Amino acid sequence: MKILAKPIDVLARFDVEGIPTPIKIKLEDEDQAERVIKIEYILFREKLRYEKSFIWSIRCRGIINDVIKDFEIRYCCPTTTWTLYRI
Repeated sequence: MKILAKPIDVLARFDVEGIPTPIKIKLEDEDQAERVIKIEYILFREKLRYEKSFIWSIRCRGIINDVIKDFEIRYCCPTTTWTLYRI
C-alpha cells in the first residue's frame, strides 16, 4: 500500500463511546475532480496513542474506479480531522 496522508471529508457515525464508523469519503483526484467513495466493509479499526492524544486507524474496503480496493483512513480525535493514510 502507498502512503498518501491526504486530508479528506468523511461522513461518519459515532457511537456513545466515541468510536467512529465511516460511511462515505470524499477526496480530490490529481485533476481536482471530487470523488465520493462508499465504504462497503470495515476490515478492522485500531486506537493508536500518539503523543498525548488518540488516533483511530480504520482499514476499509470500497470500490474505486470499478475495482475493489482496501485503504486506510485515520481520525485524529483532538483536531477532529480525517486523512486518507494509505491506499
